[in-house]
Amino acid sequence: MSLYVPDATGGAAQALASQIGDTAAKIGSLGGKDVGATSVPFADLVGQLIGAASAKDQAAHRAAAEFASGASDDIHGTMIAVKEADVAVRLAATVRTKVIDAFYELWRMSV
Repeated sequence: MSLYVPDATGGAAQALASQIGDTAAKIGSLGGKDVGATSVPFADLVGQLIGAASAKDQAAHRAAAEFASGASDDIHGTMIAVKEADVAVRLAATVRTKVIDAFYELWRMSV
């Protein structure tokens, strides 16, 4: 297993958020059902998920860079930050896959 050092710009996270948001919007337009004013839009929830994953990704990058440069000797904290980022990014990727699968399932449905 190799150590993943995330991109500090968050470009991959932004692309993932955009793709999930676009697919979620397509699914929402297919439903045609108003779920009420009190519910939180799915795109906002996904945006929060991507934002959290991106923040953890950037924190892991900073921790890894500090450890690599010798500014920090906290290997335990560095590894925890990297694993938290890994779990957050995997969760976001899994949600993306499930949203796309749901979209294609709705697409194939006959009305």
